[in-house]
Amino acid sequence: MVWTKYFKTIELGTISAGGTATGEWTPEADITIHKIIVSERGNSHLRDVYFTIKVADRPITLDVIPAEILGTNFEYCYKPEVDVAKGTKIWIKAENRGTSDKTVDVIIEFSYK
Repeated sequence: MVWTKYFKTIELGTISAGGTATGEWTPEADITIHKIIVSERGNSHLRDVYFTIKVADRPITLDVIPAEILGTNFEYCYKPEVDVAKGTKIWIKAENRGTSDKTVDVIIEFSYK
């Protein structure tokens, strides 16, 4: 069996209340991003976490967006279907506007071109 879709987890770690965290990934080959979801390891809500995402300094989010817009499962999530060239940086920033710490991961489903 040949795999056609892969997953990349960008671990943003624990973001303290009022804090921010950034993460990035630079693919080593041309890819297409199919889906992006966010996950909170402690199973708490992400209503107070906001994201900014850029691909090669080109914003996918013109302003910050709530994590709930990206989605927390692969059925109901952001599906950009965007091509990313080899060596292009994908940059993510999360801001925790809540009152408790959040441990956040961003998961990207992609395929090689």
